[in-house]
Amino acid sequence: MTEIVTSIQDFDRRKTAYFAGFAQSHSSAFRPHYRQGETLGKGPEVWRNVSEHCLVAGVFADILADELHLSVDQKVTVVKAAIMHDWFKKHESTAQRAANEEGKLSLSILSGIKEDDSQKLLAMGVPQDIVNLTGANDPETQDGPQTLPEKIIWYVDAMLSNTEPVPIRQRFDDLERGWDGTKEDPARAERNNAFSNLYSEKYSGKSLYDVQRELGDKIGAEFAQLMGYQGEASQLPHALKNKLRERINSNATANTNT
Repeated sequence: MTEIVTSIQDFDRRKTAYFAGFAQSHSSAFRPHYRQGETLGKGPEVWRNVSEHCLVAGVFADILADELHLSVDQKVTVVKAAIMHDWFKKHESTAQRAANEEGKLSLSILSGIKEDDSQKLLAMGVPQDIVNLTGANDPETQDGPQTLPEKIIWYVDAMLSNTEPVPIRQRFDDLERGWDGTKEDPARAERNNAFSNLYSEKYSGKSLYDVQRELGDKIGAEFAQLMGYQGEASQLPHALKNKLRERINSNATANTNT
C-alpha cells in the first residue's frame, strides 16, 4: 500500500511540474485571464478554476494537434485559442445570470455577450484567427465546427468536466440532470436545461445538449479514425488522458536525463 501511495504522489509531482512548465511556455496566452478576465491571479474574487480548465484544455489541444498532424502554425494557434476560450467566463456568467433574473436571457443576449468578449480580445492585440477559434465551442449551426482546428477546440471543451476528461455524452447527461460532482441538484438541472433549450430556435428544435451529444459522436468518430484509435470512439477522452500520462512520464524522464 505504501508503494502505491508513493507512486501516486510521485506522479502527482510530475504532473504538477508538467502543467507548470506548459503554462510558463504559453504565458502570453494567459494574459487576458489576468488583465481583464479575473480568472488568474491571487485576489479573493478570482475564478482561478476557469484558468485551470483552460490550461488543461490547452494541453489536450496540444496533444490532439500532434495526433491529427496539424502544421506547427496551426498547432500554435489552436493551443492559444484553447487557453483563451473561457478567459472572460466570470463576466459572461455574471451577465447571463443578471439577464436570466430579469427574464431577458435570449440567444441575442448571449450573442451580444460573446461579441463583447471577442472585441475585448481584439483590443488587447489578439489576432483575429485566434479570436475566431475561441468561439468554436459554440457552433453557429447544428452541423457543428467545420475545420480541424475548430473541431479540436470544440472537442477539448466538450469533453472536460472542469479539468477531467469524460465521455462527451456523459458530460452533457450530467449537465442535464444537474450533477454537481457529488449529487444531483434539481435547481441546477432546471437552470442548465433552460439554458440548453434556448438554442432550440437556432438548432431546428434541438436543445444545445442534444446537438453537443450528436457532435460528440460525429467528431469523436472522425478523430478516432484519423488517430488510428481502435477502441470505442466514445471513450476517446480516456485514451487522450492516457496520452497525457505518457507525456508527463516522458517529460519527467527527459528532465532526469539532462
